[in-house]
Amino acid sequence: MQNPDAAIAEAIKVQSVGNDVGLQATTVMLPPDVLEFLRDTAKKRGVSTGDMLRMALGTQKFLTEAVNSGSKVLISGKNGTKDVAI
Repeated sequence: MQNPDAAIAEAIKVQSVGNDVGLQATTVMLPPDVLEFLRDTAKKRGVSTGDMLRMALGTQKFLTEAVNSGSKVLISGKNGTKDVAI
């Protein structure tokens, strides 16, 4: 029997590759549009989907730690500056 989430999400494995030391494998369930974005972004940057996930999570970790230490994250654009909730 097929997993009910299979229609809306696809599993990908993030595995250690080559000389990456200390990495552990995990499975991530993503909606199709997010998986497509991940693959497209990784391809445009010339990196693997695993590398792209590690970059995204590293950015989230950095921002969360900055906010937790009292910093603010601001996005400045054509319509002004907005405070971003992390």
